Amino acid sequence: MSGVFINYRGEDSDTAAVLIDRELTARLGSDRVFLDSRSIPAGAEFAEELLGRLRACSVLVVVIGPRWLTLTDEAGERRIDDPRDWVRREIAEALARGLRVVPVLTGGAALPAEADLPADIAGLSSRQYLPLRHRYTRPDLAFLVERIAEADPEMAKVATERQSAMGRVPQQLPAAGRGFWTVRRPGWVVGGLTTLVVSLTVVLFRISAGADIANILTLLVAVVGLVVAGRGVVSRPSVDELVRTVAGGVLAERQRFRLQALGEEGDPRPADVTFRRPEERSERGLLVRWRDDGGAATGSLARIADYYAGLRRGRLVILGQPGAGKTVLATQLVIDLVRAMDDPSRPGGGAGRVPVWLSLPGCDLGDPAALRAADPAQTLARVNEWIATQISERYGLKLAQARAVVSAGRVLPVLDGLDEMDPAADPNVREAVWPRAAAVIDAFNSHDGPVVLACRVAEYTGLTGGAAARSGTGLLQDAQQVVLCPLDPEAVCDYLTYRFPGSDGGVEPRWRPVCERLRAEAGSPGTDASLAEVLGSPWRLFLAVTSYLEPGSRPAELLGHHPQTLHERLLAGLIPAVTHRSPTP
Repeated sequence: MSGVFINYRGEDSDTAAVLIDRELTARLGSDRVFLDSRSIPAGAEFAEELLGRLRACSVLVVVIGPRWLTLTDEAGERRIDDPRDWVRREIAEALARGLRVVPVLTGGAALPAEADLPADIAGLSSRQYLPLRHRYTRPDLAFLVERIAEADPEMAKVATERQSAMGRVPQQLPAAGRGFWTVRRPGWVVGGLTTLVVSLTVVLFRISAGADIANILTLLVAVVGLVVAGRGVVSRPSVDELVRTVAGGVLAERQRFRLQALGEEGDPRPADVTFRRPEERSERGLLVRWRDDGGAATGSLARIADYYAGLRRGRLVILGQPGAGKTVLATQLVIDLVRAMDDPSRPGGGAGRVPVWLSLPGCDLGDPAALRAADPAQTLARVNEWIATQISERYGLKLAQARAVVSAGRVLPVLDGLDEMDPAADPNVREAVWPRAAAVIDAFNSHDGPVVLACRVAEYTGLTGGAAARSGTGLLQDAQQVVLCPLDPEAVCDYLTYRFPGSDGGVEPRWRPVCERLRAEAGSPGTDASLAEVLGSPWRLFLAVTSYLEPGSRPAELLGHHPQTLHERLLAGLIPAVTHRSPTP
């Protein structure tokens, strides 16, 4: 039986391991996810149980925190250097057996370099990692679980069946368009048709001669020839059908992500974040130097498809502070555009392109040092090949089919995490530290096709600082940049009322002190606006909603704190709230 084994150091990343275990268990079932603190029966022989379960799994998740590599034993030696260290033993066993090994970096940790690892686990340094950031815990967990479930066909099937049973996975969009026939084995086709023609000729000749039994035998030979010819051809779906298959998968995936990211059931409604074009005075570094894409001055999440439909070229850059809601906004755009694909009357409808959300840190562009001199057209080809590979792996197409969809211009790339492609980069220093992100910008500047990028404001601004040091411009040209705005107090209260409706049409009584304070802060400029500052971030609003979801909790505890203290309080309450909602099976 396939499954997932979670490898972690208790002193380094036990909280992250528990969160991953709960999310994976919800998707795959507790019997397919192993976490030692939960899965080892009382009285069982520890070593035998660990290695036995590991050998029965197909994926090893290695949770790496900031102290994973440097924790020492009583003698002051690194634990990872001890061959008896169970973290090391599990990784070595998984690598030796050819399991899929997925590093998950949390707490700002970096993937260990090969030189820093013992020889038997040095291969860990070359494995593609996934991030788990405290600011984006919910969306990162959703993405992580999605990718891990897809790593094994059996697990992917189980995950889909469980989601379908819960009523969360919508049916794929109906296929449309006509397929066409393609020759698979030309020799079979020629041989079969030749046999058919000869046999029919003989039949006609024998009919005139009256040889009935011979005619029957010859007809049988003709039938065999027809079957052989039929085996030589195969129905191949049209590009339209492939696009609709991808669209169905994209819609299901992004809706699942939204459910998990918002912690809701049914058809969730995110807080309606707004956005605006960069300001001439304060954000000159974000202004496109040549042309923008003609978008309106402002927009909102609820009408993101309308905004996108107003762009001339479909080139959009979504910018925001950490936790501002960039990924949720991009996801809403994808969902709205997929739903509109067959309806030209809807915003963005009838465009013929399927939007595909992807995380850019997973795109391997090769040696960063060589990217500065790379041909942007070649980089774009590598990005397109990566997009085709992701479509093939995620949505069940053959790689050749996915390439056909991409090369036909039927994909709208919605690429998140541009700021995370160069994890060691400093937003205030451009020289030689942004090679991957800069290469992606230059690649998409080498053609005028539609694309959506999402990035933090500081990092995107930093890309322009060293533009003179290379041939590129630093910004995506012929594109509209938009900056996400903090939620205003009324928008926060509106969202809280949606999540916690009271019997009188307002918000629940326990949330009223919060809304009253927010409105008071908005109505008295110059007064302390700590609560509005904190809850104006969609991420922190999510933390507040999650921490005080239970009816017996007291949201009034949020009042009267300094913003940093309040932020720390919300973070501290996240884990207990999540574990309370999802008790160990």
